[in-house]
Amino acid sequence: MKNSQFVTENSSKTALHFRDLSGGDIATQSNNHQKLTDKNLYSLCKMYGAQALQARRKFAGLLPEVERRKLFEQRKFLAKRSFYSIYEFAARLAGMSRDQVDVVLRLDRKFQELPQLHALLVNGEVSHNKLIRVASIATKENETELARAVQKLSKAAIDAFVRDVKYAKNEMEIQTAAAQQNDENKIQDGLFEPKTGQDSLPVQSGPRAGGDERTGGDELSQKFESTNNTAEKNVAASKNLVLGMPTTNDPNGTAQISAADLNLLAALSPRLKTKLHELLNKGLDLNQILLQLLVERDEKIEDTKQKIALEQNEKEEVEKNIGKRTSRHIPAAIRKIIHAEFGTVCSISGCIKPAANLHHTQRFAVSQSHNPYFIAPLCKGHHDIAHKMDGKYATQTRAV
Repeated sequence: MKNSQFVTENSSKTALHFRDLSGGDIATQSNNHQKLTDKNLYSLCKMYGAQALQARRKFAGLLPEVERRKLFEQRKFLAKRSFYSIYEFAARLAGMSRDQVDVVLRLDRKFQELPQLHALLVNGEVSHNKLIRVASIATKENETELARAVQKLSKAAIDAFVRDVKYAKNEMEIQTAAAQQNDENKIQDGLFEPKTGQDSLPVQSGPRAGGDERTGGDELSQKFESTNNTAEKNVAASKNLVLGMPTTNDPNGTAQISAADLNLLAALSPRLKTKLHELLNKGLDLNQILLQLLVERDEKIEDTKQKIALEQNEKEEVEKNIGKRTSRHIPAAIRKIIHAEFGTVCSISGCIKPAANLHHTQRFAVSQSHNPYFIAPLCKGHHDIAHKMDGKYATQTRAV
């Protein structure tokens, strides 16, 4: 009862200090909400909502210590009776669910050796909903970076941040494994290389001495037959890919193509499939034809991009000389060429989220330029990271 009275009095005191832009005291009107303007009503809702979220974070930060002391079982501190468990304790006092309590307690154990993240949890500075997203990648080495990220980024941006860290880690592991495999192959090749010393025997390219000529064969003809067999296998694999058939020589047809290949086939129109069939039936190399088309496409995009960049720079230089500021609106030609280069998804490697913003990698407020070489489409999460994790931007928005 005393606690609820304290909260009510504290909220009232806070409301007394909250004033609108015109200088009028909103709290004096709070007894009659019908007289509040829409702006003042929204301001009150925003203020009390922020207070409620902060109080909820603070309460959640106390739960690990409550669990250690078993405070919920001590009748002498409670008005009538003790609680059956910490779950009932949290539910009755703050309306927290069992799952939320479990998350807080798990994070407390997880962050025991990570003092910065642990302090954010127990002090109620950051919600457990954000901290749980970085728990899987948290280490002593990246603790400071993660603590900064969870304080500045939204939940969507934190999800993108964690995906980037995991993607970079996987790429590094793949490169390390490939390097180790190459080293092992070099060692094995060295073990079985023919020696050129006195004890080594010359390599015989013709029939074996004293043997049947049919077992020798001509080395050149063998290489030619091997090349033909490889080419036939490649053509067969290409046909199977276009037809949607298994790509291996499986008599039972149990080996299926990958999900990525299926998605590729599903994206092809019937007209394009017909054209590909015609080219395959003519014995033409689809790889060479398609790669040539892609190279020509990339060259066309690059030429157009260079032309647009030069025209845009000349235009911006003229505006600068006459004292006119460049508009923040990105011209349609630049939007079109960026779409042709990056498509509709985020340009960050490994991210397949739809692009939500065109981001100036050179901050527009400083460069005053729409150079297409310094504009990239980003999803909402990565766009948030690009701004809020920037040092200058973070300094300017520290109070937000």
